[in-house]
Amino acid sequence: MPAVHDTEAAGNLGDRRKRAAAGPRLPDMTRQMEGLMSDKKTPDDRPSRNEGEGNKTAARAYNEAQQRFVRSGKVEKKAREAEDALARDKRELERAEAVGKSHGAGEDPAITRKP
Repeated sequence: MPAVHDTEAAGNLGDRRKRAAAGPRLPDMTRQMEGLMSDKKTPDDRPSRNEGEGNKTAARAYNEAQQRFVRSGKVEKKAREAEDALARDKRELERAEAVGKSHGAGEDPAITRKP
């Protein structure tokens, strides 16, 4: 690696190394959400990516998407489409269920055993 004599260039190199060590860059919105969702901080004061039990960021994004879908007014239409698809594919689904059950080991004896 060539020697860096320019002080500004040396500073930029250090910043680049810090960013590279921090891992891939997240989109700004994700980074902001992460900061809001986590009260745990890493030693260099960045939000921790480990949210512990459950992923609150993903849960919030899922819940917001579901609310948008309900507000869109498409629920009834999609429910009808699903019902039609089930009726159309009933035999195929029943056949797949039978195949899956044929591979099963049966009922757990501990469930049916009398004390």
